[in-house]
Amino acid sequence: MHIWGTGVFDNAPAVEWADQFDRTAVVRRPALIRSALASAVRADDPRAWLVALGAATTVAAALPGGPLLAVNSGPKSLSDNQFQPSAELSAAAVETLEQCMSGQTEWTRLWTRAALLDDAVAVVEAVIEELEERTALTVRVREAS
Repeated sequence: MHIWGTGVFDNAPAVEWADQFDRTAVVRRPALIRSALASAVRADDPRAWLVALGAATTVAAALPGGPLLAVNSGPKSLSDNQFQPSAELSAAAVETLEQCMSGQTEWTRLWTRAALLDDAVAVVEAVIEELEERTALTVRVREAS
């Protein structure tokens, strides 16, 4: 498993998942994301957690609120605005990320061994914050319509 930083897409598993997301039909993307989130919790494998973080960040980036991902980071197909995640998918992403950081998961062990746990947690907490803020904004916009 190749990891070059604590950023969401600073690792091969998340980059590979982003490529898979881009190749997936828009109608099948929610299922792809749910699968990534569920696999991380079920497997408690560092690779699965890295993919789940990429999936959760993709959900946040697809919600209204401005750019979240750097130009060369994550799925490229988000710029077409065709994928619009539901509030339920966003909530599932938040729940998964909270589980990722709780207790002794393989994800926390990975970053503890690398002496970068605080940096990695800061990234996950930022994604959770974006998910919560953007979901609230989306709900308000939909209610106003």
